[in-house]
Amino acid sequence: MQNEEGGIVEEEYRVNYVIDRVNTFGTAFLGLTTECSRCHDHKFDPLTQRDFYSLFSFFRTSMNRAKPLFSPIRRRCPAHCSPTMPPMRGSSRCRCRSRRRKRNLVQSAKKAARTSTIGWPINQRVTDPGLAGHFAFDEVISNKVANLATTNKWANVHEDPNLLTASLGRAAELSGENGFTFPGLGHFSRVDPFSLSIWVQTPEQAPRFVLLHHSKAPIDAGSRGYELLLENGRVAFGLHHMWPRNS
Repeated sequence: MQNEEGGIVEEEYRVNYVIDRVNTFGTAFLGLTTECSRCHDHKFDPLTQRDFYSLFSFFRTSMNRAKPLFSPIRRRCPAHCSPTMPPMRGSSRCRCRSRRRKRNLVQSAKKAARTSTIGWPINQRVTDPGLAGHFAFDEVISNKVANLATTNKWANVHEDPNLLTASLGRAAELSGENGFTFPGLGHFSRVDPFSLSIWVQTPEQAPRFVLLHHSKAPIDAGSRGYELLLENGRVAFGLHHMWPRNS
């Protein structure tokens, strides 16, 4: 059983899911009905209430969510609906060695990137023939902000953010209710390389600021996409195929 209703009591339904698993396990693998021992020792089967909640304790350790992140775009149950474990085959050891080599290459690339960026002028504007969007937020024209990288695909303005003078020119002041959308930009497949850069000054350190996000659908689809956050003053970046188990 799965329930996507927005108003459900999540803990109540999580318990219902665990009980459903206990009952299904009893019927399918033990050949016993376990439902009665949920409330008292079973009258006709050798099951006590303690037995029922021992099984309950086992099945409640799964990552099952009360309100599953499921959507027609997914067409199947996401990974966290039930416990999963990747299959182990004879080539697993070779794959592990390959992964270690890839990790070493990534660490070397990170080190080279840090070295190469030392000494960059803070006001240098990146020029890249593959640049898809560049927004200076200098002015709003007909409720839009110009895309300096191309003649089209301008940003749409929502709820009239203030434009202020900042250290690098003009900037937009956002309240959490207003902001910008960028139609036609940021659509990447899971194998496309891309980069984002943004100058941000925050008035305080909050547990979570969402700076930018791109999602295929709302939370019932598992937040598939990417997001750039500030969490307690630290930069966080997420790439999600299905939150939270495949991110």
